[in-house]
Amino acid sequence: MSFVGTVDDVFTRTGDVVTEEERAAAQWAEHEADMRSRSEWFEANAAPQPLTVELTVTDAVHVHCWEDDGSFDGSFSAPAISFSRRPLHRQDFDGADGTAYGWTSGTWRWRITTYGATLSPAALASLQEQVRAIPDRS
Repeated sequence: MSFVGTVDDVFTRTGDVVTEEERAAAQWAEHEADMRSRSEWFEANAAPQPLTVELTVTDAVHVHCWEDDGSFDGSFSAPAISFSRRPLHRQDFDGADGTAYGWTSGTWRWRITTYGATLSPAALASLQEQVRAIPDRS
């Protein structure tokens, strides 16, 4: 098989060209739209945003740098929180490696799981009151 033509005939792209910046911008826009959709679903079906959750962090501070005068920069790798809801007849929450707090309200079974943090009884009661104030939309 032989091909007759120039190198430009073989290696010239004739379709649309998308730059890396354009591709990244399109992916970011898609991500942002997905996050808005998820937040809108939560507000329409579960609770108004934002929910306030007060935590006691039980994780050690990871020190990034420090100076002789006592200055430092650090971070916590935790806390992380998962929040779930199921109809009362279901009990299929994923297994929790953290500290799980569960309760029922209306037709729902709720669970919040903390990782590297704990909820005080007052903080848990505050969260429960926030979700109890939500009309049952089932």
